[in-house]
Amino acid sequence: MNIVLKDIKGVGPKTLELLNRLGIFDIQDLLDYYPFRYDILKPTDLISGNVVVTGIVETTPITTYIKKSLNKLSFRIETNDSLVNIVIFNRAFMKNNLRRGTSITVIGEYDEKRNTITASNILFKEIDREYIEPVYHTTKGISSKLISNIVKNALSTDPVIEDYIPDYLVEKYDFKNKVDSIFEVHNPVNIGHMDKSLDRLKYEELFRFMFKINYLKSCRVDDDGLKRTIDESKIEDFISSLPFNLTPDQL
Repeated sequence: MNIVLKDIKGVGPKTLELLNRLGIFDIQDLLDYYPFRYDILKPTDLISGNVVVTGIVETTPITTYIKKSLNKLSFRIETNDSLVNIVIFNRAFMKNNLRRGTSITVIGEYDEKRNTITASNILFKEIDREYIEPVYHTTKGISSKLISNIVKNALSTDPVIEDYIPDYLVEKYDFKNKVDSIFEVHNPVNIGHMDKSLDRLKYEELFRFMFKINYLKSCRVDDDGLKRTIDESKIEDFISSLPFNLTPDQL
C-alpha cells in the first residue's frame, strides 16, 4: 500500500495545499505529474555568452533590494584559478546556503568585459558531464526543483505502481516496464533511455483513453433506453384527422 501524500518527506501542510492546486492529491497523481521539458546542461568554457560553470564560493553574498518585488544577490566564485562575479535576481533566499567554500554550478550569461555572470539558476552540485534537469509546471510558492525532490522522495518509498498495458503488448512493442519508465522520466540520465520511457508512458495514456472510449460505446449498445407504451389507435385517429394523405415515406 502506498503512503499518503502528506507523509512524503518535504510535504508539509503548505506544500500539500500547493500540490493540490496543481491537481496532485495522491502518490499516483504525483508520479504521473511528468516534466513538461528538460534542460540539458553541459560544462562550458568561460567565454562571452551562455555558460555552465562550476566553482567555489569565495565571498559572502550581498543582497541588494532594488524594489519590493526585485532583489539582487551578488558574490564571487573561483573557477579554474579565476575569480568571477556572480549576479542573480530574486534569489535572496539562497544567501544562507551560499557559504564560502560551497561548491556550486552557475548557469547564465557571461560578460567578459565586466567579468560577470548574470545567472538564471544556481545548482548546489558540481556538473562535470552532461546533466539533464527535469522542469515541471509550477504555481506560486512551489518551485520545479522542490517538485523534483518530492517526486524522488516518493519513488524512494517503493510505491505500488499499476501497469495497465497487457503483457502481450509490452512484449510486442518491446516496452520498458512501467516502474523503470517512471523513474527514468523523473530522473533522466540518458536522452535515448528517456525517449523510450516517454514512448511507453504515452502509449499507456492512449491505451487507457481508448479502453474507456470502447467501454462507453459497449454500454451504449447494451442500453435499450426507456420503454414507452404507445396507443396505436390514437396514432391511427390522428392520421385520419389530417386534411391530407401521408406519403409512404411519411408513414
